Amino acid sequence: MSNRILQLDRVLYEQIAAGEVVTAPVSVVKELCENSIDAGATEVTIEIRGGGKELIRISDNGIGISADDVSLAFAPHSTSKIAAAADLDSIETLGFRGEALSSIAAVSKVKMITKTSFADVGTLVLIEGGEVPKIEGVGADTGTVISVTELFYNVPARQKFLKSNAAETTKIVDFVSRLAIAYPSIKIKLISDGAALFSTLGNGSLLNTITSVYGSGVTNTLLEVNAESAHGKMTLSGYISNATGSRKTRRNQVLFVNGRAVSNKLLTSAIDSAYKEFAEGGKFPVVYLFLTLPPRELDVNIHPSKLEVAFADNGAVRDFVERSLFGALSSEKGIPRLVKNAFLLKDDGGVDHPVSFAATPPKEGNVPEVKISDLFKRDSGAGAGMTKVDDTVVDHNKLQLGRIVDNLEANIIDYSLYHNILQSNEDIDSAADNIFIRENTDAKYNETLDIAGLSVIATLFATYILASNGDSFYIIDQHAAHERINYEKFLRSYNDREVLTQELLNLHTFTVPAVAIPHIDSYISFLKRLGYDIEEFGENTYATSTFPSFMSFDEAEVFLTDILSLRPEDLNAAMNSDVKGPNSDVDRIIMRACKSSIKANRKLSDVEIAALLGELGACDNPYTCPHGRPVFLKLTKAEIERMFKRS
Repeated sequence: MSNRILQLDRVLYEQIAAGEVVTAPVSVVKELCENSIDAGATEVTIEIRGGGKELIRISDNGIGISADDVSLAFAPHSTSKIAAAADLDSIETLGFRGEALSSIAAVSKVKMITKTSFADVGTLVLIEGGEVPKIEGVGADTGTVISVTELFYNVPARQKFLKSNAAETTKIVDFVSRLAIAYPSIKIKLISDGAALFSTLGNGSLLNTITSVYGSGVTNTLLEVNAESAHGKMTLSGYISNATGSRKTRRNQVLFVNGRAVSNKLLTSAIDSAYKEFAEGGKFPVVYLFLTLPPRELDVNIHPSKLEVAFADNGAVRDFVERSLFGALSSEKGIPRLVKNAFLLKDDGGVDHPVSFAATPPKEGNVPEVKISDLFKRDSGAGAGMTKVDDTVVDHNKLQLGRIVDNLEANIIDYSLYHNILQSNEDIDSAADNIFIRENTDAKYNETLDIAGLSVIATLFATYILASNGDSFYIIDQHAAHERINYEKFLRSYNDREVLTQELLNLHTFTVPAVAIPHIDSYISFLKRLGYDIEEFGENTYATSTFPSFMSFDEAEVFLTDILSLRPEDLNAAMNSDVKGPNSDVDRIIMRACKSSIKANRKLSDVEIAALLGELGACDNPYTCPHGRPVFLKLTKAEIERMFKRS
């Protein structure tokens, strides 16, 4: 091989450069969809065949490209979105590098039909493998349709690294799902191998869009978030799951920063911290969140695909997100509802029924060439007081679709499962005409619950307190409530060093495990800050003359035993930690010990119930136990009446 320096052929150079932008079919879908959105499209249809390897067609009703600019649009480093270096500080479009069309055309066969509103005719562009495009006039509607076929046909080395059709389809489904959530005002339809997987209405309702894409199984547990920072620079909006809506993976955590779907460890950490006491161990909340901040406070160009962002002030962003989520979770709207299906279909007789559909096979055959006008069917108005969800199946099909998306990270796709979705997919256009989302109109939905003011009705199974407040009915887990109360009291005592104790009539003696003896000073110091006055009583034996004032003898004894059973290294790490707050080692130790301090099943007296509810109402977070299990479940009068078909 010669070591002379050669200038690469233009076509070869563009194929190499394309590798930075086009790595898989989903890369093509991403770049073209973002171009459609930046072009002002209000309707975008994505069609794929063979996982995008055979065909990707993006159709939009955006502003189109003028005939004079068409050839330049496929040239490297050409863009309409920036003109000078200073523009990089205020980027608000999704794409700006000017490489997408050039890169895609270098490794595929592209056909584009585009027309602006002021042009008499449209423009047809044909380009293969980055060669000089063929351009001619053609009849067309305003907007752009780009068809990409035979991806990587001229770069076989890249073809062999593509996944199976089902795996590539899953990646596209995941991306388009997130795109739809990011732009609820844009009608987005996804078609795969001739079958419509989902379509959004594009009416601006984020909740309706989430339901269209992910199904009512997700939206049943969601609560709304709307927050603004004190200085007004940042806002956070969207929907998050309550204490019962967590999942086994993070795949239902969809984050947007200034409209762009991102992956960001700082935001993930803030979410985890906010949910520390609202999600069970090993589970992750469902979140669809939109963070906005000034463009100058954000760097969106630290990743080739712009999947990651960097913040100018990490601390301010993290604190704002964490506080906003905790505020929503610790209000009454965060209390889980007992209704299994909160989204109901209203029939002509005025009776609500859960949404369900009968399965019908999809139409067979290839995806035909279509005109822009054929892709967008205008919708009729929805019923009074109801918001219409068009072109979607929100029940069986969405549950199946979610399973596909859940396999994304592992890239282990069961194609038969994907095939079942297509086989069970109903004629979306006809079914969706009857689907409506009922918005929550409960006036008390955003208020803080007056726990001490609840009217107690009875107790159930010596475990649950039944109470009511106006038109709402609550079931309260007395043991989870007691655990929450003790946890906050212990943590407050430790942090504030203001310990209230009760004197014992007789010393309580206990034996210290041999493994703890070399570190006994740490154990004693820790326990003293929690209300135990401990001194040596004999060989491996110690005694305490006080217990925490808010615990019974049995509870305090169990708590003491549990602390002494901790590993010395864990306790020493906690004692030497500079952080004594949420997620600290001390916090986790107290949380663990509180779990063992809860009473066995015991029916409480009226006085005890009143005291329990009073103390619970004074807690910072009265709605879950420290481990994320709900303390309350809620059912409204209207929901009960619907169950008995009285409304």
